[in-house]
Amino acid sequence: MVVETNSYALFTSSSPKFDFSFLYPQDWKPREIEAKGYAEVFLQGPRSADSKYGLFFAIRVVPTKAEGGKHGTADQFIDDYLNRVKKFANFKQLSKARGEFAASEAVEFVISYSMPLPLNTLNADETTILERRIVVKRGSFFYVLIYSGTENDYHASLSSFEYMAQTFQFSADSVEEARAFRPLVTPASPLIVREKGEDYGPQIS
Repeated sequence: MVVETNSYALFTSSSPKFDFSFLYPQDWKPREIEAKGYAEVFLQGPRSADSKYGLFFAIRVVPTKAEGGKHGTADQFIDDYLNRVKKFANFKQLSKARGEFAASEAVEFVISYSMPLPLNTLNADETTILERRIVVKRGSFFYVLIYSGTENDYHASLSSFEYMAQTFQFSADSVEEARAFRPLVTPASPLIVREKGEDYGPQIS
């Protein structure tokens, strides 16, 4: 289902595998993919006239060891991916950070590498690819936000990826957010006013 919000649309899905929502540019058309070993929401981004590689954003859902997957921790999952992509020419890890994303522990990293593009052609040119990933372990699944494009195209739509990531929310969390009471006033001592209501905990007389 898509709900238009100015120049952005809201992604939600009826598939239980895609138990999240986020805002994305309306001209980036999402496709839901379910394959052996993973599920993915794939969005193709804009492509410059001379681009040999399509800019894209994806959210990949991969089972952990508890669900029959290969890896039990986010570090194992990330190390396995990096060991595979290191085989590309001119591989570099540009940054790595740990923190919290969507109320879960997360790791974010940026890498670059090069490959001959267009693929499988005689006149392919070695082209630098930039890739940014956010890996979140939640329950029995890894959620991987992926943004990738050529060095020339990457920065043009980086702000769109950042907005999609900022608006990403797990469906279960959105219910809790709606019920939670978040004061709009700054608490003043010694007087503290608390709204009464069943959802907000025990009443104070």
